[in-house]
Amino acid sequence: MSPPELPRELVYEIARHLISPLAHVKYDLKKLEWPCIQSMSISSRLFRRAALDCWFASIFIRERSDWKDIERFAPINLLQTVSRIHIFPAALDPQAVTRLKRYENLKILSVNMHVAWQESPENFHLVRLLVPCIPRSIIALEISCVSVEQFQDLEPLLANIAGNCPSLRRLGLYSAASDCKECIDETRLPFPIPTRSAGQLADALAQALSNLKYIRSLSLPIHLSQEEICIAHLTGHPIMPVNERTPESNCDKCVKEFGTSTHNNEKVVAETLAQRLRSLDSIHFGSWVYGRGRGGVHFVRPPIGSELKYQLVPSYIGTQQWDSGRVWIKTEKKNRA
Repeated sequence: MSPPELPRELVYEIARHLISPLAHVKYDLKKLEWPCIQSMSISSRLFRRAALDCWFASIFIRERSDWKDIERFAPINLLQTVSRIHIFPAALDPQAVTRLKRYENLKILSVNMHVAWQESPENFHLVRLLVPCIPRSIIALEISCVSVEQFQDLEPLLANIAGNCPSLRRLGLYSAASDCKECIDETRLPFPIPTRSAGQLADALAQALSNLKYIRSLSLPIHLSQEEICIAHLTGHPIMPVNERTPESNCDKCVKEFGTSTHNNEKVVAETLAQRLRSLDSIHFGSWVYGRGRGGVHFVRPPIGSELKYQLVPSYIGTQQWDSGRVWIKTEKKNRA
């Protein structure tokens, strides 16, 4: 007499507990979980199915050839199973990304542009080709390592994303200056500073994002300081001793000269976005005033009351929730040298 089988729902719950949620976010962590799923998959057909469904809920597309390999995978229909995709720079083939439309249940997408891989820092055609290919089922999108110059004219990109991905609840954009050393070497601007007034910028951003009726979290790498902050810092502010520098260290001169005006700009933009996008609860901006280009600011809608809560963020890149090859790219660079 064969032992009774567990209910299908319970088997899937067991499979989900075998893999840490972080394994679906970080490529290196997911590799460590394979022995558990492999052992589970040989227990029975039901366990094997649950193990594969759980394992392939997320995939990391590292090379152009991975797109075809995924579609040819026989044990399971990945086009219907995958709900999270992390695209590494080497896989950003203009023809290959059109395959994104085939993923019927895709919910989360992270893409690393890595400007050092592009023909020039201004070349943004890959993202413009990518956005129309994203399934409308998507609810979270993050694009990282984008050239700083592209954020000087941000609204067309945001409007394109909002029009093609109306169900987004999370949208995060990250400039090349936010994190990746190789990308910083390819950029001419240290960070994006909009040239318009805070009020004009706020209205333009709100209009561009108006199609996102469910958006809850927004991260924009723009620095809402005056344009003079860059020259003032590089030419007139004392250099901090190396032994005193930390990721959270500030330039006291920048804080004194630009802190108040920058905060006022940030508040205007955040409040306008919160008023016009009623579902929006969390807003991040990049900051040079605090954290020397690495930091950020965070505005949160409180449960009660209308005034947004404000706090500093030690690392703007730390607001990125999904892995799209930042660590892998750096490792590859070292191996090639």
